[in-house]
Amino acid sequence: MEGKRGSECLLKSVSNIDFNPKGAGKTTTLVNLLDLGYDLLSNDLTFVKQVNGKIWVKGTPESINIGLGTASKFEQLQDIIPENMRELSDHDLWSTHLKPELNWQSFANKFNVKLISEWTELSTILFPKIGEGLVPECNKIEKIQLKKNLQNSFRGINVGHNIPWSTLIEKRHKEVQSSEISKLLDGLLNKSAYKIRYSGKKDELSSLIYESITKKLS
Repeated sequence: MEGKRGSECLLKSVSNIDFNPKGAGKTTTLVNLLDLGYDLLSNDLTFVKQVNGKIWVKGTPESINIGLGTASKFEQLQDIIPENMRELSDHDLWSTHLKPELNWQSFANKFNVKLISEWTELSTILFPKIGEGLVPECNKIEKIQLKKNLQNSFRGINVGHNIPWSTLIEKRHKEVQSSEISKLLDGLLNKSAYKIRYSGKKDELSSLIYESITKKLS
């Protein structure tokens, strides 16, 4: 997660990195942040590098699939819901598991935010969990747990060289011990990381970010 345009928040753009399991609420949180005015960096796969002690992130040229349940919550995404399904209840839309595809620029345009294409310095990492009836809370993640999460999410330094995915997985644990990756992980461990639990509502997320994160970064 990077930052927000404007003066009230130090975070500027958002990226989904696949730290949390499927269904945790990563995409919904990403869309909520765009609706709050954050710029878009990437979704799912994000490149990370360290230069002169600073951590930089960059998106990959791909599209994003938005579930109909998520789309139904945002006016900007109503048009991706098939006409014959627009009268369905929220529960039925969530149950369809249909996820129309949007290219990144169209996705960013719908929320009138900027699509960030250049390398951007990483500011804050969020681990969202969405669930009906969850009490909104935001807790800082200690370095020991953050290290485990990062190690489990590492996908290999050769991801762009057309190496079979199975080979990448086999090499991942060896690579994560290499000096280059070890230094990168150490740099990531110096970044602020938070577990966020909320019901999926934009106003809850906004409050958590401001009260628990932005004030501490100011």
